[in-house]
Amino acid sequence: DPACDISALPEGDALKTFVAERLAAESTVTFDDLILRLRNALLPEKAGASKEPKALTEATERAKELTEQIRKAYSCCLIDEFQDTDAAQWDVFEHLFGSEVATNQGALLIVVGDPKQAIYGFRGAELRGILEFPQTFTHADGSPAEVIVLRNTRRFGRAIRDAARVVI
Repeated sequence: DPACDISALPEGDALKTFVAERLAAESTVTFDDLILRLRNALLPEKAGASKEPKALTEATERAKELTEQIRKAYSCCLIDEFQDTDAAQWDVFEHLFGSEVATNQGALLIVVGDPKQAIYGFRGAELRGILEFPQTFTHADGSPAEVIVLRNTRRFGRAIRDAARVVI
C-alpha cells in the first residue's frame, strides 16, 4: 500500500495537510480532536465562538446543557496520568469539577499522577496541572484538595527501585 510507505510522505505543512485530508476522507478524528471538540463545546468562548450575539448565546446555552448532562451522568471521575494533561484537558476538568463550580455538589474527582513521570511536554502537557490541583479543585469549604503520597510501589521490587535510583 503506497499510503503506508513512510518515505513517500510529504514534509512540513504538506504533511499536516495530507494527514488532515486523510482523516477527513476516512471520517476519523484524533484523540486531540476529541478533546478539543469537547472543550470547545463546553467553553465556546475558548473556541473563538462567533461574536454575533445570537450565535454566541446559542453556543453558550448548548454548553450549559452539555455541562449539566455530563455532571448528571458522572458523579465520579478518575483521571490517571494527570501529570500528562494538556491545556485543553485542564480546561475541561476545571470547567466540570473546578472550585468555581457551585452546581457540582457531591461530585468526586480523583486524579493519579507522578510529576517524575511527566513525558508528554512535547505534545503540550503541562506539569502545572498536577502541581496546581489542590488549589484549583478545592473542597466545598474552600480548603485545598487532599494530596496522598504513595510511598510504596507494587510495580517492581526493591532491587530494581534501588538500581533505578543509582542510574537516575
